[in-house]
Amino acid sequence: MIPLEYICPECRSGLQPRRQSYYCPECSKEYPYYVVGDVCIIDFKSLDATDCECNRDGGSECTVDLKNQTLNYYQTGKAKKNSTELRYTFIKEGFGTGNRILDLGCGGGPYSCLFTRDNESYGLDNCPKRMLLDENNAMERGYQALIVGEGLSLPFTDTSFDIVICAEVIEHVVEVRQLINEIDRVLKKGGKLILSTPNLVSLGNRIGMTFGKG
Repeated sequence: MIPLEYICPECRSGLQPRRQSYYCPECSKEYPYYVVGDVCIIDFKSLDATDCECNRDGGSECTVDLKNQTLNYYQTGKAKKNSTELRYTFIKEGFGTGNRILDLGCGGGPYSCLFTRDNESYGLDNCPKRMLLDENNAMERGYQALIVGEGLSLPFTDTSFDIVICAEVIEHVVEVRQLINEIDRVLKKGGKLILSTPNLVSLGNRIGMTFGKG
């Protein structure tokens, strides 16, 4: 399989790997990466002791020094390996083996047990806390790399993936067409998109929205 190539999410130019970063020769931006155990963490939001305004399920913000927090978190043994199996096993159908898969909006990786063992898998989320620093995180779920980035500007070249999974994500996105266009761009011809979203008009959601919730 051809190695995965990254592009600059700002100017869309190809990136050059350096010792601990990916560098864009076009706009001179540099995106750091860190290797923790067998996992590469790539930071396309350039979080270095800055506020992560990721709107994590309700508008919360978290201060992130990604390099130090990530390394300290795993050196002190605070990370918890969670092997909980996903209830919705119907999603497992169609993954196959030997595919390159993007788990878009992966969070802590609850779907990873369905595909990472037999495929080359990458997780991307715009919230480093949920993906990397929560107790139930994506670090030990079998991903080749975990990427802090935005779904509206994916840092991958065209036709990079055989399968994109986008589960319980699209309902949080305002620019839905842009997200779908980016997914279409990075999918190979004939590739698969596995997408799920809650039912907005279910009775529970309608009652919740009446009271300003949900």
